Amino acid sequence: MDSYIVQDRVRQRWIIFTTCFASFMCVLDAFIVNISLPTIAHTFNAGTTEVARIVIVYLLVLTSTIPFFGKLGDRIGLTKVFAVGFVVFTLGSLLCGTSISINMLILSRCIQAVGGAMLSAVPAAIIPRFLPAEIRGVSFGAFSITAALGLSLGAPLGGLITTYLSWHYVFLLNVPVGIAAIFLVQKHFPRDYRPHDTPLHFDIPGVILSFFGIASLLYCLNNGAALGWTSRPIIISFILSLILMTVFVLWERRCADPLINFGIFRHRDFTLANAACFFQFMALTGNGFLMPFYLILAKGVRADRAGLLLLIYSILFMIVGPIAGKTSDRISPRIICIFGVLSAVGAFFFFSQTLGGKGLVQAIVFLAWLAVSFGLFMSPSSNLVMSAAPPKEHGTASAMMKTITNLGSAFGVCIFETVFTLGMPREAVHGGKSLMESHVSQQQILAGLQNAYLCGAIICSLALFCMLLAKDAEAPIVAPHRGSQSPAP
Repeated sequence: MDSYIVQDRVRQRWIIFTTCFASFMCVLDAFIVNISLPTIAHTFNAGTTEVARIVIVYLLVLTSTIPFFGKLGDRIGLTKVFAVGFVVFTLGSLLCGTSISINMLILSRCIQAVGGAMLSAVPAAIIPRFLPAEIRGVSFGAFSITAALGLSLGAPLGGLITTYLSWHYVFLLNVPVGIAAIFLVQKHFPRDYRPHDTPLHFDIPGVILSFFGIASLLYCLNNGAALGWTSRPIIISFILSLILMTVFVLWERRCADPLINFGIFRHRDFTLANAACFFQFMALTGNGFLMPFYLILAKGVRADRAGLLLLIYSILFMIVGPIAGKTSDRISPRIICIFGVLSAVGAFFFFSQTLGGKGLVQAIVFLAWLAVSFGLFMSPSSNLVMSAAPPKEHGTASAMMKTITNLGSAFGVCIFETVFTLGMPREAVHGGKSLMESHVSQQQILAGLQNAYLCGAIICSLALFCMLLAKDAEAPIVAPHRGSQSPAP
């Protein structure tokens, strides 16, 4: 591995810049589209169920393929996977930006997510593979900061682009910078491919089973209200999901090189901490999906101003998160998480009761309150998860935590959208008309939002229950790369 260490300082800087840029772009594109969703729905006369898929399919593909591309990078070369990731991500962005229908946009997001999975899977391995030990800490620090920057700029940048250009440019701006990144990888990154004597062994059946098992369940949640929870397609999809996920678990237990090592869940506190993360990301990403609809449709705020309002969350989270992370090194991370989750329950309940009031004060208070709540939770929860995992399984634990939080995000969008649209006209939910054009009254929109945010309070309560059941680790181990989780408002 040492033969790949780059000594030239100019090349080192370009490697750091390019890996950091990949981190920034992946985080930015995961969330920049949220502020544009009401406008996209209006453009294509799409219902909320359809526009929710723009977010859901990205998270689904990302979650299902990151472990695969991580292993692929170890076998065929990190540089190769990284370069192809930029190619696929750029192509997917071009297709998203030129989409002429909602279905084309959703399919293009799948392609973009494959590239995003490649770019997410290998940068953390590129830094120790190609850079000297004395600058790795600085590199990882820059890596985390740029991810947080992508979070902070996502909402305001998306709002400005949507208002003054078009939602298409939210994706099209990736094309020139993606092409530039491909050139930088080809010029400055070492070719780290080494032929192996052993054949490639990848858990392809595990990838397929997990993808379609999760996709079937998300289809049920995303379409149940529109098609009817007892309709034939929903029942068949639910049964199919149950069968596929059962087969997946049985396969992973027998596979020599499994996609997911379920044995790590034998550690009770590790399982409880991850369950709390799952529920918290459900609530957080569900809010990220609905908040633009509240600001733009219920309050009549322009997309650019809505993005600036969402910046309140990002700034406060970036302030509170590192402080909470450092504090969790000195006192119990579980106690900090409990305070954070309890605060999140209060924030969601407060907003559900006040969102119908005049003005934007309640939204500003909620976003600030939520930022503090999740700032208290995120870094300490990473510490808690890694502390509860056996030292020899930290790599597996880290990958599992990322997978679980991505799944929570996808389920959160589905559940919040479903609860929000209960009782609304079919065409506004399942397609034919957007909420802007359908005969949905202001009272119906506010009632749906109130129900969704009450649901958010319940989901956070489940996270609180998991945290109360968990125990403190005897010797806390600080999670690596604290701050890499950068949730959106």
